[in-house]
Amino acid sequence: MLGELLNTVEWSLKDLGRILLAPRLREQTLDEIDGLGAELQQRCAELAHAQRELASVKRRLRDNPAAAALLRSRIEELTRSKLSEQAWLAAMELDRLRQNLSEDERACPRLEQRCWSLHFYIRQLQRRLDRALARVTPS
Repeated sequence: MLGELLNTVEWSLKDLGRILLAPRLREQTLDEIDGLGAELQQRCAELAHAQRELASVKRRLRDNPAAAALLRSRIEELTRSKLSEQAWLAAMELDRLRQNLSEDERACPRLEQRCWSLHFYIRQLQRRLDRALARVTPS
């Protein structure tokens, strides 16, 4: 008899605790959802920026070797025509182009890794956001 009474009181206290804590937990979950949504938005913007930068690097890596070949032939033509000042300027341009190609070749793997990491992190954030939304959305 006393055991049943204690059991009933215990369950009543647990129910009271759930009732009192439910609004606070819901509020915390809504705050978590807001934070996750903001971070998700920020990371998506970072990913879009990194993808644009990567596309630009890849485009330069594709286009610049052809531009360098044209510039080399232009330098040869200017040298044969005894236009040394113009040949020198073209050679400086070729040197700058080669340096840029070298920088792009080093940057490409780093940018690819950055895009992959951001994409992975965004998927994790999306799953966390989905779980938080499921906690506040009635089934």
